[in-house]
Amino acid sequence: MSTFVLFTHENRLLDLAKLNERDYTLISSMHGQISRGDRVLLCQQASGDGEGAEMFVKRRNDRYFAAHFPGSRCAEVHAIERESDEHRRQKDYWQRAAEDAGYRVSQEYRTGAGTVLDVAIEGPRLTGVEVQHSALPTRQAKARTTRSFRAGWLPVWFLDSDHTPPWFHKVPTLGCNEMPWSSMPPRRSATALGASKFVAEVCNLHNFDGVCPAGTPRRPKRPCGSYHPKRQPWFGLTVDDVAELLPAEKIVPLRVGRGDYTWSILRRERYIRSLRARAVITVLPAHKAGKTRVDEYVLREPGP
Repeated sequence: MSTFVLFTHENRLLDLAKLNERDYTLISSMHGQISRGDRVLLCQQASGDGEGAEMFVKRRNDRYFAAHFPGSRCAEVHAIERESDEHRRQKDYWQRAAEDAGYRVSQEYRTGAGTVLDVAIEGPRLTGVEVQHSALPTRQAKARTTRSFRAGWLPVWFLDSDHTPPWFHKVPTLGCNEMPWSSMPPRRSATALGASKFVAEVCNLHNFDGVCPAGTPRRPKRPCGSYHPKRQPWFGLTVDDVAELLPAEKIVPLRVGRGDYTWSILRRERYIRSLRARAVITVLPAHKAGKTRVDEYVLREPGP
């Protein structure tokens, strides 16, 4: 079940399950103020239902809910809730880590493209963190990522456990180890999960299962003797490291072939652009004018 609605007056998405104090006050004040046809709140789960996507705010036992008007194919009723203390602490953790690295940081930053970043980090690469707990369809995660990216921000989705929703790595995503958030954790205590490193491996019978990565399942190739990137888990990385390195573009979001997003080190001396490259690594997100730009990179052979 999705808890997202489009607040049309400001053209921005709101997660009714984790509203900040300002938005909670705003939405709850709409109790009794919305009539059918006003199209103030549009349910994103029923976004293709025309008038059926319209919602109004009702009150029950001192709690507020967003409900559909009669006749909608979607019968979901969404509780209108403030964000949890754990959610606030995770935002504060990211902010503290980024400020420790010397960046200017703010919370609840509006991109101007209908998205609000939980944490906005102003580095050489503008980076926005989305702390996500509630259910979210993959298409909505991708749509929000694209909106923020087109507004000039690199969005990073953060999960606080080893739970992997369907959109995990379909957008730039980072997890962390399971840990208590009942109080603010110490610095460097949150381990980043989901990141990878790429190392140069020679293409021979002992590496890549004896098959050249430049081949295809239908047209496999024998080992070619050249160097190809090989993905390895990135151990020992903390969320604090990511908050420092990602805005500095020392870590970049990558997508291997047409697969999922991951994170890797970008070292210019180890990468070269090549017209002969075989789309070994595709740098993402690369949305531009509704299209995906493909940048191809290949690892340079190590020197002596």
